[in-house]
Amino acid sequence: MKLQTSLRLIPFLGLAGIAQAQISFSIDYLGSTVSLPSTCPGLPITPGDILTPASGAPCQPSSAVVGGLPPPSILIPGGVATPIGLGIPSVGICTGAPGGTPCPAELDALSYGRDMIQNSAGTGLGKANIFFSVDEFAVGVIGGPFAPNVWSEGLLTGVQNHAADVFTNSLAIPFVPAGPGAPATAGNKGTIDGDGLASASGAIYAGLGLHEPRPPMVGPGPRIGDNLDGLDIGPVPVTTAGTTAQVYFSLDGNFPDLARGINNLGTAQANGFLPGMVLTQVAGGPPAIYAWPQQLGLDLSGPGTDDLDALALQENGIPGYQPANTGVVPDLILFSVRRGSAVIGMPDSQFGMLICEGDILTVPAAGAATPAIYVAAEWLGLVGNRGLASTGQYGDELDALDVETALPLVGQPFCAGDGSLPTPCPCGNFGNPGAGCNNSANTGGAVLTASGSTVPDTVVLTSSGELPTSTSIFLQGTNLIPNGVTFGDGVRCMGGPLRRLYVKNAVAGVVSAPVGLEPSITTRSAALGDILLPGTTRYYQVQYRDPANFCTTALFNSSSGYVITW
Repeated sequence: MKLQTSLRLIPFLGLAGIAQAQISFSIDYLGSTVSLPSTCPGLPITPGDILTPASGAPCQPSSAVVGGLPPPSILIPGGVATPIGLGIPSVGICTGAPGGTPCPAELDALSYGRDMIQNSAGTGLGKANIFFSVDEFAVGVIGGPFAPNVWSEGLLTGVQNHAADVFTNSLAIPFVPAGPGAPATAGNKGTIDGDGLASASGAIYAGLGLHEPRPPMVGPGPRIGDNLDGLDIGPVPVTTAGTTAQVYFSLDGNFPDLARGINNLGTAQANGFLPGMVLTQVAGGPPAIYAWPQQLGLDLSGPGTDDLDALALQENGIPGYQPANTGVVPDLILFSVRRGSAVIGMPDSQFGMLICEGDILTVPAAGAATPAIYVAAEWLGLVGNRGLASTGQYGDELDALDVETALPLVGQPFCAGDGSLPTPCPCGNFGNPGAGCNNSANTGGAVLTASGSTVPDTVVLTSSGELPTSTSIFLQGTNLIPNGVTFGDGVRCMGGPLRRLYVKNAVAGVVSAPVGLEPSITTRSAALGDILLPGTTRYYQVQYRDPANFCTTALFNSSSGYVITW
């Protein structure tokens, strides 16, 4: 297949809600990012840590961006680190071990219990509802219809960037469970890149700060690129400022990985657990068992014979796991299993299909023992190779999973100082497309974005492209000024009473609010006398200090704007 060589900037799913979403993830132990100093807090990265791109406020959940990034930040350490660590003892022991060191410290799957699974029950899933990753041995459907995809970024094309990428289903799935009958047009599309740089396929899409490519290798030792191993997209209920929310995860097993020619690490067994368990942890405490392998249809061949490799969970808010028919709304669990798991090749309990590594599974059908297929691998544009494991042929492995059937757009950008407004930037200092007016550091202007949701209020505003340490004032206005007015070295497009929500200093030109224990926007606004009732529209910009004699006599500039209807 001839790869396109011209660069193509890929819209981040074409969904602005995802483009602004917070991303948390983990990586496997073989990758080259393991043991590098994290951008924040500077500790060595381990395969047991929950990471986030270093694109926002230090040590805070952040989003993927186009262009090179420094190493990820550690959002939640995997080792014993009160009050925010996962409390996995062996991770602390393995901290600092270089990539490829067989030290039991690998987190295999991740969820915060907020996956939007229920919305699909009895109906189906739209395009871009399922997000997943694969490993370096995945092939994907040949010439898939929506490049970049697993095939175009993958093994057989020679690009070999797919192991650090995130993909989504490119075809709506009209009903679930979805087993046989995936149409030939079923496929996947790359949505988050490992490094955010131009791929050899010609694609460019927002990245995480990981290393690419990751060519397949057999035998022990480090690899030259990374493999994304756990994933959650959307508002993250945990920060280094402290948390009360739970994290759900699994740890890897110790049976052989025949594709790589090595044993898995056995992190679960090293810490007294099984790799088919779903574990949970409230920050500051030790891990606890949330769901047992047998409840998921795993370990039918004996303890530790199956490895839960990816996880999506919709928790009902009642402590502990409640399956169906317990008198309450059940907790909903979706998962995949790792290559080499004994359940691969067994008939699933929904369709009788032979289970493969790329299937999204769920708990057994009533009265059955084996897992049920929720979405078959073929619906995701993955190669199944069903029933061929005994011959040494394996299907594409689904390494990480997130289900988001409702990621709403949090407002809309407006007021760009890029020449699109009737009011020009005061000195002709136009910024990059979508950004505010340019500044003395020539960053191309500051861009204001938002992530989170309005109900409940988890909205976080982030201004990037400021001067490195600018004092920044987050302003809220009640009225739109469509043509804009000159404001310092920039342009402001909002009026009415302007309320100063937060005053903070940028770090490396980026500042976010609210973060950690800071009051939410609605709480802060109410404290300033502006109660944000449902349906209320407010306008936001960040005024930031620019002390250089650059443009006007003013010593400040303004970011682009953002409008949110609460």
